[in-house]
Amino acid sequence: MLGKVGTLPAGAGGDLAGPWTSSLRVPRQAKTGSNCYECAARSGQWSGAVSLFGRCFDGTLLGLRGSVLACTGGARLRVMRHWLGWIGSLALCAATLGTARAQAPGADAPTPTPIQRVGVRAPEPVTTEVNYPKGASGDEEVELELVVEADGSVSEARLVYGADPFGEAARTASLGWRFKPARRGDQATRARIRFAVRFEESETHELPPSADEAPAAGDGTQEPPLEIEVHGERRHPISTSFTRAEARQLPGAFGDPTRTLDMMPGVSPIVSALPLFFIRGAPPGNVGFFIDGVRIPLLYHVFLGPSVVHPAMIERVDLYAAAYPANHGRFAGAIVSAKLVEPRRQLSGEASVRLLDSGALVEAPFDGGRGSAIIGGRYSYTGLIVSAISGNELKYWDYQGLVSYDLTPQSSLSLFAFGALDYVNAGAEDIGGTSFHRVDLRLDHDFSSNTEARLAATWGFDKTLSDVGHVSDRMLAGRGHVEHRADSVVTLRTGFDVAQDKYALDIEPAASEKIVYETLFPTRTDLALGLYAEMLIAPSDWYSVTPAVRTDVFRSLGVTRQSVDPRVTASFQAYEQVRLFQAVGLAHQTPNFVPAIPGAQVAGLSSGLQRTVHTTGGVELSGPEATSLTVAYFQNAYFDLTDPAGLNQSLDIDEDSADTRATGHAYGLEFHLKRPFSRRLGGVLSYTLSRTTRSYDRVSTLSAYDRPHVVNAAAVYALGAGWQAGARLAFASGIPGAREVPPDKIYDQSRSRPYARLDIKVEKRWQLSPTSWWGVHAEVLNATAGTEVLRRNCGQAGCEDVSAPPLVLPSVGVEAAF
Repeated sequence: MLGKVGTLPAGAGGDLAGPWTSSLRVPRQAKTGSNCYECAARSGQWSGAVSLFGRCFDGTLLGLRGSVLACTGGARLRVMRHWLGWIGSLALCAATLGTARAQAPGADAPTPTPIQRVGVRAPEPVTTEVNYPKGASGDEEVELELVVEADGSVSEARLVYGADPFGEAARTASLGWRFKPARRGDQATRARIRFAVRFEESETHELPPSADEAPAAGDGTQEPPLEIEVHGERRHPISTSFTRAEARQLPGAFGDPTRTLDMMPGVSPIVSALPLFFIRGAPPGNVGFFIDGVRIPLLYHVFLGPSVVHPAMIERVDLYAAAYPANHGRFAGAIVSAKLVEPRRQLSGEASVRLLDSGALVEAPFDGGRGSAIIGGRYSYTGLIVSAISGNELKYWDYQGLVSYDLTPQSSLSLFAFGALDYVNAGAEDIGGTSFHRVDLRLDHDFSSNTEARLAATWGFDKTLSDVGHVSDRMLAGRGHVEHRADSVVTLRTGFDVAQDKYALDIEPAASEKIVYETLFPTRTDLALGLYAEMLIAPSDWYSVTPAVRTDVFRSLGVTRQSVDPRVTASFQAYEQVRLFQAVGLAHQTPNFVPAIPGAQVAGLSSGLQRTVHTTGGVELSGPEATSLTVAYFQNAYFDLTDPAGLNQSLDIDEDSADTRATGHAYGLEFHLKRPFSRRLGGVLSYTLSRTTRSYDRVSTLSAYDRPHVVNAAAVYALGAGWQAGARLAFASGIPGAREVPPDKIYDQSRSRPYARLDIKVEKRWQLSPTSWWGVHAEVLNATAGTEVLRRNCGQAGCEDVSAPPLVLPSVGVEAAF
């Protein structure tokens, strides 16, 4: 059984790696990791479109009856006369068709980066094979002390802790492992390190490391091994993460890491299967989506819900709900950041055939392992199904390509290209679609063992199409980042990002709301420039403080605005299993209220920028069996907010919408309980208790989508013999009823019925070899066919709920990997 070791997280630069994580592609597995982050976990030392142009909300999320009937050939999609009215309709068509820590023992924390450096580069695993001991059962943690020679071999191995037969199996196997040796400058040297091995019976999958050959020692001179002590960095205090391995097992996620977002505390989706979220009271248009620093317009395909990037390309997804890292900016709500996997540098791949789509991803090394190429994508054959039923056309696809090459031992170049398309054609007057493309060229260079830098340039093209015309955006962007470890206490990070967006509007002269589109989304060029700096100060293992500041300059339609966003986060290890965290920050954003609409961005800055003050804090508790509990409070203040959804329970807009501003307030408590899915019984429970208000024109009211209680609970159980079953319950309080106080709406009436849905998943896997497997699965999102209330209107005769038909998404398929 072959163990495979993960590579360093982005930004670590390979210098004194934090814990290495891995997993075997076998029912019983061992995971290996440098410097025993598992030990740190054990000791408590680890730290989480709606109708843009439509006249009514019903025409998008409800799609009216016409959208449903269109899927079955009964009627045409007459509600699609305006841009993106078709988005919600497509979701309904799908329903009508019936169609960590990282992998450390905590298994639900993102891979940490180092905070303590000693001027050398730690050994990097190349091969770390270890067999699960015969006759053994259960999970076990083992820590080894290894001496890695200058040629990359292991000359000494001592068991620090761990029960037999696991301890002896790991110690014996380690004598045959190979590493990239430790380096002091350019000189290879001996090093003594701590290394963790975790044996698990349940199956998870992580990506292995570079398979580059270890360089030979300089002159072969024997020196005493260099003692290396590395402390895993506490993750960003205000973050929640899910890994690809966890997404594979989470019911309702369809194996996509980005679809774990609505499991995170503080997240309240408007409608299932669409990336439209209120996060801690921030409206959907104030949430930014990034993949490895590249801004993208949406996370999911607009119907049927799979992510726009193949799941095997994503290592983990992080939600920064407040005071996010300074390299992220220009969004006043929250940041969702997906991290790409590191190349394996070996021939590998995976493929899946599901009820509605098929996908594949293949990686191949070249030039002796110095380079690697990954190609993947997904294609839906829903067009064939819908066409056969109704004569309409409905399809989606995406593609990804990543080529990376080591120019020198200190420099690497990579090119990442990806894109996605969604399209529907239900007749000449009912056409809609979105597409986006990105090409990102990146150069990474280590100036020394203490200083690394990244320089990147991005080209992008976004487009949204309807029967009355289209909007588009041609983007050119650049960014740079430098990280310097001044000493064992202070790490400096600084950088810039710049973007030019050329927006174009092409609309038919006879379009009924032409003046609205030309006022909000005219053809023009917008510019943005940002500079940032932050300082990680960690005088001791038990606490760290990170002050940061970011400044941005925006220009649109001849108006220039500037913002300054200070923020600070702090983390304190109060006791062995108790961590406290606190953060406060300021964030600015241009006017915008059109999430998930590629190419659509509100123009002009005459009414000023939106701004938010984030305040949050809490405690994280480490429990037995790698269980963790995080309890956090938050209080956000929103100023000059553009939020049609929060004011109207719709996205009805007119030419004055960008100038309609509100003050907002959101506060509440979040609870996040997690037990690793790698255990026989794993699960996650998140609960958010909150209140969100809006004030405008002397009116103070609840937000139209205020939901006091949001609960998500999931459990996964390994049945044995490769079988696994899981279920997930999602519950949200009803939305408040609206009464008309012309010209405004006030949300103080009785609430609608709550929303609840149950997702289920069953799978079976067969191991063909240590590195290959195949399996079958059956999964259903909303197996109970729960319906969601999207609007509640109240009058003298009482209140009436406007609901969407139930969206039920099944997935039955076969997948395999090698």
